[in-house]
Amino acid sequence: MLYQEAKERLIAGLLQDVAAHEAGRYEDIGADYDKVDSELPRGMDPEFDKLHVALHFWDGWIDARNHNWHFYEPITKEAWPDLARHIVKDVRADLDITHTLIVSKFDFTKQPPHTSVWQKLKNILIGR
Repeated sequence: MLYQEAKERLIAGLLQDVAAHEAGRYEDIGADYDKVDSELPRGMDPEFDKLHVALHFWDGWIDARNHNWHFYEPITKEAWPDLARHIVKDVRADLDITHTLIVSKFDFTKQPPHTSVWQKLKNILIGR
């Protein structure tokens, strides 16, 4: 998938889910996610980075819905559509996503690397 097509599909999916969320059709959130996720190129041009942030946000939105709007505090159930609109505005303008809350929760390139439980245990056992 080329950048422009990926961008348009992400925008369309997020806006579709904004409408679903605001209409109380929570079960419809994420209807197009799997298709976009499976076709979005990985490890390519940094131009795609903002699209990956948007995709991580979308995944979080679906996960929050699946878990009764928990696990993404301080994002409330009511805040998801506005955050999605902010992402759409930035992506549409080909700008990096800069909203502090979105970046802190969903831009994994700006977060410290995660050490798995197994790696932590290995480090303890070998004395690191």
